[in-house]
Amino acid sequence: MAYLVLAYPELTSENFDRIQSYRKDNDDLFFNIVNPHFTIVFPVFDISEEEFTGEVKNKSANSVKFDFVIRCATINKDAFKIKMITKWNSD
Repeated sequence: MAYLVLAYPELTSENFDRIQSYRKDNDDLFFNIVNPHFTIVFPVFDISEEEFTGEVKNKSANSVKFDFVIRCATINKDAFKIKMITKWNSD
């Protein structure tokens, strides 16, 4: 199992629909599994849930809320997606 941390932004209905339209065409693996998000901690495998949550709590203990604006976006290869497809095909 993989553990990761996601942050879900506040989106207008118009922005949500626009993002989902793009994801429907380009993210077929996770489009119906997870809503638009930012990945804060990328997937970690071969660790217990307790170890993972402990490490995330430890590293984020002094974090404070921050606001930001996205002015552009880029498309990246998703290493997690590639690993999951490989794993599913081998099972």
